[in-house]
Amino acid sequence: MNFIVAQLLLHCSETFAFWLFVALIKDYKMEEIYGLQLRGLFLHSAVIEVLLQANLPELHQRLHQFNLKANIYAGEWIVGLFASVIPTEHMGAFFDKFFEQRWPFFYQLVLTLLKRHEKEIRHEEDMYSLLRQIKVAYLDRNTNTVADQTINRDLTEAEAHGLVSQTGQSEESVDREGVKNTCDSD
Repeated sequence: MNFIVAQLLLHCSETFAFWLFVALIKDYKMEEIYGLQLRGLFLHSAVIEVLLQANLPELHQRLHQFNLKANIYAGEWIVGLFASVIPTEHMGAFFDKFFEQRWPFFYQLVLTLLKRHEKEIRHEEDMYSLLRQIKVAYLDRNTNTVADQTINRDLTEAEAHGLVSQTGQSEESVDREGVKNTCDSD
């Protein structure tokens, strides 16, 4: 949570950062991630698992061989909305897209990172090396470029609905009435 708040404060006034954080907790259901049973963490992890199986089946199979679930390798991304991973200068763009496109954008970014490193991840021989490869995925300069392109590109309505239909989430998760250009309007 502190990484998210710190990033919001770097990009917005204190008041605006406070209300954006309140929106994250209430409207974007982040309170479920931080709750006692971590229901939101496990929900988003399950969505990532389904999307990975549907879109990157060989990688999904490789992770399954090591019994690696998304809550293990993507937990930090979910809990912190990539705020501890994405360079500060790119977080404003990330927040803009996340507030606008909600969780489907987040899932698309996760899939982009995993796809970019699929070959390296699949060739790792032990669980430690495999996890290390996933965890440093965003730090790779080429991946940063690919992830930046994902952040700086709009999800089409069809892509957003495709992600939703693959996961079984409700249509409200692709609500297009999110906060647009959140920190720029400060």
